[in-house]
Amino acid sequence: MRGSHMCGSESMEPGFRAAVLHEENHHHSQSIGLLLITTRRNNYPLLYAVPYH
Repeated sequence: MRGSHMCGSESMEPGFRAAVLHEENHHHSQSIGLLLITTRRNNYPLLYAVPYH
């Protein structure tokens, strides 16, 4: 039981970001900002953050 959704290694997984945004929906503004930074670092398109907004 590693708890993949809580594992630091899984933080690089796109699904992890989605899960975080769903849990952090109350602070979506902060989460979106973090996501945008993360996506740029991982060469992900900014559009990736749009559906989770």
